[in-house]
Amino acid sequence: MTRLIVIALALAPGLAWADFKLSDWQYRKKIPVQAGGAISALYVDRQVFAKSREDLADLRIVRWTEEVPYAITQMAGTGEVREAPAEVLDRVATSGSVQFVVGLLGETARHSRITLSTSETNFRKKVKIEASPDRKNWSLLRKEAYIFDFTYEAQHASIRWIEYPVSTRRYLRVTVEGWKDPAVLTGATVSLADERPAVRQTVQEFTMPTAVEDTTAKAAAYVLDFGENGIPKDQLRIEISGNSMFHRAADVEVSNDTQRWTPLSRGVIYRIPDEQSLWLTMPDTRQRYLRVRIFHGDDKPLTVRSITAESLLRRVTFPTVVGSEYWIYYGNTNAQMPVYDLPKVLAPSALTAPTINAGVEEINPAYVAPAGPVKPFSDRYPQLLYAILALAVLAIGYATVRFLRRLSA
Repeated sequence: MTRLIVIALALAPGLAWADFKLSDWQYRKKIPVQAGGAISALYVDRQVFAKSREDLADLRIVRWTEEVPYAITQMAGTGEVREAPAEVLDRVATSGSVQFVVGLLGETARHSRITLSTSETNFRKKVKIEASPDRKNWSLLRKEAYIFDFTYEAQHASIRWIEYPVSTRRYLRVTVEGWKDPAVLTGATVSLADERPAVRQTVQEFTMPTAVEDTTAKAAAYVLDFGENGIPKDQLRIEISGNSMFHRAADVEVSNDTQRWTPLSRGVIYRIPDEQSLWLTMPDTRQRYLRVRIFHGDDKPLTVRSITAESLLRRVTFPTVVGSEYWIYYGNTNAQMPVYDLPKVLAPSALTAPTINAGVEEINPAYVAPAGPVKPFSDRYPQLLYAILALAVLAIGYATVRFLRRLSA
C-alpha cells in the first residue's frame, strides 16, 4: 500500500499534458471520489460509450480544471490451453458408432478437453467420453456431449471439441454416435483449458423479441435495435421457453440501417440432458442493429423468451487527492489518444481499488462548438457572382456587335 500511495502522489494532477483544452469536450460527469483513497476507479457506462470515440481516446479525467493521468483496463478473462502429447491408439466401428482410444504420452498430465479432427462436414453427433488408467477399467467423464459442423451461404461454423472434468488418467475412450467408418476420424488432441472468467455488464435486454421467419434458410430471425451507435456488445445470452431438448446453429449479423447486413459470427445453442449452452459470442461491435438467426431446419422454431446483450467492463483507474473535485470528460472526435506513464508503473494492487459510478451526464459549460468550414467566396456572395456573369455577358455581346459591324464594313 505504501508503494501504491507513493506512485499516486508522484503521478498527481498537473503531470498530464495531453491535448486537453476544456472548451473542446462536449460532455462531462462528476466522479464521487471516496475520501481517503490514493487510487480510485470507475466503470465506463453506456452514456459515455454512446458519446465517445469508439477507441475511447477522448476520455479525460480532470481534477478541478487540470488533466489527471489514468489507466483503462478491459476486464477480459484470462485463458490458457496447454496441449498434452497424445496419440490415437485404435479405432473400431461398433453398432451405429465409431469408438477410439487416445493415450497420453510421457508423464501423465492434467487434461480437460479433447479436440477431434475429421473429414466429415455438415453434421451433429453425440459423443461419450470415458477415462481409464490402464485401458481395462473405464469410468464415465461425459455421458452426452455434441460435436457440430455447419455450412450455409459460404459461412462455416464448427465445434469439434468436448470439455470434461479435469482428469489425470492416461487413456480416453471416445464414442461418436452416427459415424460408421473409423476413417472419418483423422486425429485427436488432448489439452487442459485453464480459464479465469471475464467481468461483464448487461448492455440491454430484449424480452419476447419478434421472430421473422426466413423460409429460405429455415431460420427464425430477430432484429435487435440498441437505439444508437457506439454501444459495445460482444456476447448474447438467449433464454428459451420450455424444457425441450434442442441443438441449433445460429448466426449474428450487424447493420447501421437494417438494409445492409454484414455477417459477424456463427455459433450453436443447445440444451441436452444435464447440460445447456445458450450463449453466442462475437467480436466486439458498436453498430446499432444486430440480427440473430436461429436455424431450425425441419424442426419447430424455438420460442425465445429474451435476448440479453453483454459486454466486457472497462475500468478507469486514476490517482486521487483528498478534498478535490473530479470529472470525467468525453465527446471530442478530434482528440488524440493520451499516453501516460501510469499504466506502466501502477502497482497490481490498484486493480482491486473500489469501483465507483460516475454521476449524471451534463453538457460541459465551457464547451465551444468547433467553427464550421469556411465557405468559398462564391457561396458567401452569390449575388456578386451573378452580377459579374451579367457584366461578362454584356461585354461579350458588345464585342460581338462591334466585330460584326467591322466585318460588314
